[in-house]
Amino acid sequence: MLHLLTLLLSLNLAPAAQAVDTDQNLLPAGMHEHWLAPAELRHTWRDSEIQAKERAARKLLDHTDEGDDPFVDYDVSYYELDLEAYAGGGSLSGTVTMNFSVLLDGLEEIVLHASDNLTLYDIFLGETELDFDRNGDWLTVDLPAAANVGDEFSFQIHYQATYNNCGVLSTYQQNAQTGETIHVITTQAEPYDARCWWPCKDDTRDKADSVLVRVTTDDFNTVVSNGTLRLDQDNGDDTRTVEWFERWPIVTYLVSICVTKYNHMETTWSHNFIETPMHDWSWGLTTDNQEWAMDRGREALTVLSSLYGTYPFQDEKYGHAQYTWGGAMEHQTCSSMGFYTETVIVHELSHQWWGDKVTCNTFHDIWLNEGWATYSEALYYEQVLGESALHQHMDGEEFLGGGTIYVEHPETENIFDGNLSYSKGGWVNHMLRHVMGDNDFFLGIQAWLGPNELESHRTATTAEFQDHMEEYYGDPLDWFFEEWIYGEFYPEYHAYWNQQDIPGGGVTLQLVIHQDQVDIGHQLFTMPVDVRITKSSGQVENRVIWCSEEDTPYTATFNESITSLEIDPEDWILGASEVEIMSDPELCITSITLLDSSLNPIPVIPVGASVIKIDLQNCGAMAENLVATLQSPTDDITIDDNPQVLGDTDFLAELTLLFHLNTGSSVNGLLNFPLNFSWNGGEMNTSFNLAAGEAEILLVDDDGGDTYETYYTEALDDLAYYTVIQPEAVTADLLAASTLVVWFQGDQGRALSESERNMVDDYRESDGHIVLTGQDLPSAQDTGWIMGPFGSTVTGTDEVDNALVGLEYGPFSQDEYYFLFNGGAGNQTHMDRIESMIDCPIEVLRYFSPDGSGVAGVCDGCFGEDANALLLGFGLEGISGAGTSDDLGDVLMTLLAWARGETDLPFGDPIPVTQDFRISSVYPNPFNPSTILAFTAPIAGTLKLDVFNLRGQLVDQQTVGLVASGAGHVNWQPDALASGLYLARLSITDHLGKLRSTDVAKLMLVR
Repeated sequence: MLHLLTLLLSLNLAPAAQAVDTDQNLLPAGMHEHWLAPAELRHTWRDSEIQAKERAARKLLDHTDEGDDPFVDYDVSYYELDLEAYAGGGSLSGTVTMNFSVLLDGLEEIVLHASDNLTLYDIFLGETELDFDRNGDWLTVDLPAAANVGDEFSFQIHYQATYNNCGVLSTYQQNAQTGETIHVITTQAEPYDARCWWPCKDDTRDKADSVLVRVTTDDFNTVVSNGTLRLDQDNGDDTRTVEWFERWPIVTYLVSICVTKYNHMETTWSHNFIETPMHDWSWGLTTDNQEWAMDRGREALTVLSSLYGTYPFQDEKYGHAQYTWGGAMEHQTCSSMGFYTETVIVHELSHQWWGDKVTCNTFHDIWLNEGWATYSEALYYEQVLGESALHQHMDGEEFLGGGTIYVEHPETENIFDGNLSYSKGGWVNHMLRHVMGDNDFFLGIQAWLGPNELESHRTATTAEFQDHMEEYYGDPLDWFFEEWIYGEFYPEYHAYWNQQDIPGGGVTLQLVIHQDQVDIGHQLFTMPVDVRITKSSGQVENRVIWCSEEDTPYTATFNESITSLEIDPEDWILGASEVEIMSDPELCITSITLLDSSLNPIPVIPVGASVIKIDLQNCGAMAENLVATLQSPTDDITIDDNPQVLGDTDFLAELTLLFHLNTGSSVNGLLNFPLNFSWNGGEMNTSFNLAAGEAEILLVDDDGGDTYETYYTEALDDLAYYTVIQPEAVTADLLAASTLVVWFQGDQGRALSESERNMVDDYRESDGHIVLTGQDLPSAQDTGWIMGPFGSTVTGTDEVDNALVGLEYGPFSQDEYYFLFNGGAGNQTHMDRIESMIDCPIEVLRYFSPDGSGVAGVCDGCFGEDANALLLGFGLEGISGAGTSDDLGDVLMTLLAWARGETDLPFGDPIPVTQDFRISSVYPNPFNPSTILAFTAPIAGTLKLDVFNLRGQLVDQQTVGLVASGAGHVNWQPDALASGLYLARLSITDHLGKLRSTDVAKLMLVR
């Protein structure tokens, strides 16, 4: 599926269109067959698709014990949907037949999915009516007797599905060709909403071998679904019955129906002497627009078939069916289209290979669908516009933030992250192509997709994709996938170079590629870096340097002088780079080791004598008369052998420094040692940290075996001296020795035992400072204990998902704080509702990262100078868990300063409820000379109007000014613009100047 951001940027402009429903359809009027729109425009449109898919990405209810997965007990082979859906109705009804075979001996029941908007009448196995039970989305059906492996069954389930915008969207639209108002029924199920319109095994791991969809509707309607049309019968009673059969394997989220009074256009696409039907069903396109969409579709079919192998459903059809969900959706053999642009057409078609033929096994690996569809856009433009278009398109997809492409918890995390699943996923394929080379890469992906045989229509994981590509690369690729799929951020390269004349002619190039770590504690990247060297004659030489360390030195000789040097000149690596001519020494520390008096490595500076051993290398120009001076961080440490004179040091010279310490007994914590290098004409200053005495921060790792501790340890490395222990190792002595205790539970929500509570209370009473943090942690604790040190009690959970941050007094009831989280790790989907004591109001800590993103709430019962306990209803690790903020270290250091008595915690005002900003209507539209855009604002703030033409050019802009929350309107009267279709974007910023929300509407100006 393609989200709104990609759509708006990719406007390839079709022939002129009439104005229709401004909330749903973009019918662009254009001048070019192929046109790359600006990235900002494309990414604005892609958001629409993400919003549609996120509506389906609801948190699933967990009804099983850990490790219990009933969906692996049987295999579905066939679904038959026999449905009735009529214009003007509020539901569809019918029968689902499901054939399956048993995979577990002694199986007594099977579990299906059925959302609560489904009314289930009965379930039959042949003539036998079966008992069933419902628990949330799970439907458990009792078998008449225990079954064994290989046994086959066929259920018939009679049901009714009420339309509630889950799975099925029922709207009214205007037909652009006839002018009449029509009722439209369309479906959208990815990832978890097939269960909202038919009972099924809604699990990506199990593809049904085939699906038959039979719909009875009004005789004037058209029914569109998957596969091949088998029946279209007028029943003679003002109804018709239409039957589609998908003979290729298919997952539930790719099954769809579209029912309305469509305008239909049909053509054929020919490839390898086989003709495939090509369709467009739409209500909002003129005939010219339909022809344009068909032309783009046929061209894209040819281009992508040349790249990936023949279209996988060549023996059935390919089509577009307009729908009302926004964005677009890759339903098998017929993409549902909320917008028609060239990029949308390419993106959704590419999913027929990447997502439909080969489907991500689970939504952990959604990038295999969306990352490949995003990269397919770039590959398409490379074929039709040339290599420069490839790089231009990828530049528009660049994402330099945090978060992992791999979705660790797809039931609760944002699966359809436009930055990660789409943009960065596309970049992974782009970089892998350059690592492998075009020949091996394209041979590898064609073999991965496989021939058009049943075995190739399958589900797959990232690990399987990696193993497969390694076969064609010839070497392991774990380094690549660990960095880019399971790791965060990106490399940032700084290249330093100079050249020295060689007696008799030529020069020696001296080059160092320095890799900055984007954030402390994050990985270094291993990547082949292209280097373009231009010589004085104008001749260009290209070299590839593998960079895996912080500093990678490189030397080479050339027969003439060098005039310029570029690294990654064609932007094949997601990251940033700078190049400087090296005129000064660049002293790179390769290791720092703390030794005892016998020169054995030790972890902490002891009382008495020790040695600091520093290994370094000169990665820059020669240093003449080099001198190193180490400064002591405290009067309680003296340093011998200081300064050290190193003399003249050439490029790549390796050096070792030994400094002897004499340490007093009062030294404690993480100590910073400044280190100065000076030479003739310059100097360089750096520093490093070493621990002494007892750890100041005690991290109690109570996450039940998860890996949340890595967030804390990475954030604290080089910032503070800490130690990590398990809760069973906690003792009163360990607590007493710690300045700050952070007791974190991730998403475990475990109640502390009585002995643990007593130790915490004793620690607090001796002025120790503690932070208890974790999802559901407050609600799991003893109520009386929570009411004591924290002055609050939990009154409810699971109120809303990612909606509020420290909202005071409502909306649910007064005298309560809804303690929630906005923008963080995937487990921050629901928080505890906390009630304050009358004499001890709850206060909220708001934390903003330097770029203004990332907001967290922290609750404490009685804050003041004597406060020494924080109770968090979420995982503090979430501050750096999803790329919205990368400053958990700053928060922890603030908490340490609080524990030391150096600062009070900063508190801010509660943030009000944030709803989506929405343009509710545009009237009149079409218009002349002015129109009114009505909107609903979630907050009071500054409103701004930007208007674009369909080339993506800004044609008008105005700052409306301060507006109140709630309903409002803006009048737009263009002065000198020609007739045509325009895009109006309203945006609102809060009092901090932070962009809070936007919405886009289409406007038709008629002169």
